[in-house]
Amino acid sequence: MKKEDAVLPSTQTALVALSECTYTIAQRHCLPKQPPLPQDIIVRVTHVALNPCNWKMIDFSPAIGTVGGNDFSGEVVIVGSRVQRWNVGDAVCGFLYGLDPHAGKTGWAGAFAQYVSVDEGLVMRVSPSLGNAQAACLGAGIVTAGMSLFRSLGLPSIGVPYASIDAKNKDSKNKPYILSFGAEKAFDYHSPSCGVAIRAFTKGKLQKALDCITDSSSMKICYTAIGPRGGQYTALEPPPEHIKQSRKDIRTDWVMALTIFGKAVDLKGPFERAAAPGDMEWARSWYMQADGLVASGILRPHPAKVTNGNWTDVIQGIDDLRNGKVRGVKLVYGIE
Repeated sequence: MKKEDAVLPSTQTALVALSECTYTIAQRHCLPKQPPLPQDIIVRVTHVALNPCNWKMIDFSPAIGTVGGNDFSGEVVIVGSRVQRWNVGDAVCGFLYGLDPHAGKTGWAGAFAQYVSVDEGLVMRVSPSLGNAQAACLGAGIVTAGMSLFRSLGLPSIGVPYASIDAKNKDSKNKPYILSFGAEKAFDYHSPSCGVAIRAFTKGKLQKALDCITDSSSMKICYTAIGPRGGQYTALEPPPEHIKQSRKDIRTDWVMALTIFGKAVDLKGPFERAAAPGDMEWARSWYMQADGLVASGILRPHPAKVTNGNWTDVIQGIDDLRNGKVRGVKLVYGIE
């Protein structure tokens, strides 16, 4: 028997941007009064996970009065009139545009809330083997990985074997974990010879590099590692221009997952991006693929540190990320 849509309360508790560097716990934040868009679902959030952007955006580009947060998991409670993939009661996880200036103070925005609205194509099913807490880790990572590896670097399907080189592990104790994902070898990026070592291991044939750190040091490693024929370099933030100019034979790109929502990314400085409608269509297709890859165990979430706490704990976690206190785990919070 098909479950009926829930009746939402008029207000909810949410983390809202108060000022630069500061979230506030809004105990009676008004839910949007308009019904969901025909292709959207409303999800009752059970877990949220943190990303570095959760402190960077509130510190440097806060949209005052809007709800923050990106990664979430929860239960579908309302489905739009054209929704086909989901039913009320389904467990889903995904990624949202937290601190969205387009949403304003009264629109649906980020994941740090009791209820969220999201396009039905921009979520995945929670695999029973994971559960909601682990699944909350997937959203931003799934989008960023797919956009970087396949849309930007043009690597073949994830089902096709190819060499994996990880030059970003922070501790030697992480090497077994990295290798368990299929990497051929792991290199310590703290080593001054890291780039040279990768280039030697790949016999000068490396053509594509994904830089998950994107500072001057990590970019130099990647540029050194790429072979003499040149290639492609993709970063997760705008790369340093002076290093970019050091090798004209390397095509440089950087990706931002927020472009999947089909609207301009109105962040300060070099992080501003024009709307890219094609990214939304790509993301819908990628989420469908990733759904199956997670269910089959090919894609696994980052190790999680799960806390069944409250919104004060989430704010503390954001501050811990800001101060570099989190290593090797993704912070997840149960908010029921």
